Amino acid sequence: MVSVILTSLLALAGLASARDVPSNVQALYESVTSSNCKNKLASGFYNWSYCGDHLEAGFIYIQGNNKGQLADMDIDCDGAQGGANKDDRCEGSTDTQSQTSFKDTVQSYGVGITDLDAFYHPYVVFGNEGTKSGWATFDPEEYGIEPLSVMAVVCGGKM
Repeated sequence: MVSVILTSLLALAGLASARDVPSNVQALYESVTSSNCKNKLASGFYNWSYCGDHLEAGFIYIQGNNKGQLADMDIDCDGAQGGANKDDRCEGSTDTQSQTSFKDTVQSYGVGITDLDAFYHPYVVFGNEGTKSGWATFDPEEYGIEPLSVMAVVCGGKM
């Protein structure tokens, strides 16, 4: 499972490569994975909660009910599809949507991009919305996390 530490919100604007985890991020990771969340901002996402134990640092993460258990990452292929370099990684997805929630924001930058494209723009979906009865929701903006912010993903000793 891929462990996720989330420092901000939603997207990485370009391709990123893994690097060694800085010592301050590693210390925070070790602190988070050695304890249970004490300040659950929102729960009800199966066995997961958005945790605000480090809100003073602008840091929210997703933690399970078991001590130190962090959320894994799933591949999300929403957004622009079918570019010139398209591959088949998203072909088997049964829940792909043709646009992201930030399509209008991306277009407003005026650089000729119609929406995020998972092939070119690695991004992380952070937050939950929906209108179905009983559907758990979480809006990171209520805690100062801005849309299309940078996130840190820690996996296998790399960031």
